[in-house]
Amino acid sequence: MLTGECFAGEDAEVLAEAIHVDENGDPTGEDEDTIQDLAVWVKQYKQTETQATGATAVWNSNMGQYLITIPAAYVPASGIFDICVKGSDILDILIRLQVNTADSVLSSLSTSTELGNVGANVVAIKDVIDLLTTDPLGAIKAQAAGALTDFDTATPIMKTSELATITGSGTATLASLETNISEISITGTSAVKVIHPDYYSFDASEKTITLSSPYNTVTVEQVLRIKDLTTNYIIYDCEDSKYDDIPVSIVGGVLTYTAPARDAADTDLLQITVNMV
Repeated sequence: MLTGECFAGEDAEVLAEAIHVDENGDPTGEDEDTIQDLAVWVKQYKQTETQATGATAVWNSNMGQYLITIPAAYVPASGIFDICVKGSDILDILIRLQVNTADSVLSSLSTSTELGNVGANVVAIKDVIDLLTTDPLGAIKAQAAGALTDFDTATPIMKTSELATITGSGTATLASLETNISEISITGTSAVKVIHPDYYSFDASEKTITLSSPYNTVTVEQVLRIKDLTTNYIIYDCEDSKYDDIPVSIVGGVLTYTAPARDAADTDLLQITVNMV
């Protein structure tokens, strides 16, 4: 039995030698150009054998064999099928072919848009790799700057100096960070604000804190906490339950407290937290 392979969706071709016989069935030892009364039968797995209409057996003098061709309609989509080539002047030729689907799958893919999509994705990946390879820090900075531009829309956050600090081209200072925190509190949507030093003046000896707009209208019940960051001393905390009387008062934007001085100075940095509801 001859064996070979073919491809799904195509005519099957296989070269085969034929043993010619005379009228008595004895081998003649000669090849002929044609096979008399040619009949080609095919048998697929669990299918009834079928005579393949249009099958041919053409003598190839260069190869010294017959080229057996079975039309694609008789070639299964996958698996193995058997062939029997018959003729009145030859002994039966038995052939078994394995169906290969690789070519048909590749052909289908190459003519579809999926292959184009794969190519586009490969190009996009290459662009990212090239950028990270040639300028990794620049790529990260570009991504971060773009994200911040989309996310932070408040004017204070968009300042060039702070954006430069975030992307790596500047150095943050305590003063710049304090300014930004204060501006975020003023322009943000939260009711709780930390008052920036630009909006108050401190008189340690008089124990007064003079507030300026927009904080000069706050009332005592809006003051949540006052801490002297320089001395680390809490001047007032509304959550403290030890007070017999409220230790702060406000008149005309001037806040007066009764807590001990604790070495406070006019230049001390205060953290004043208020609820601006």
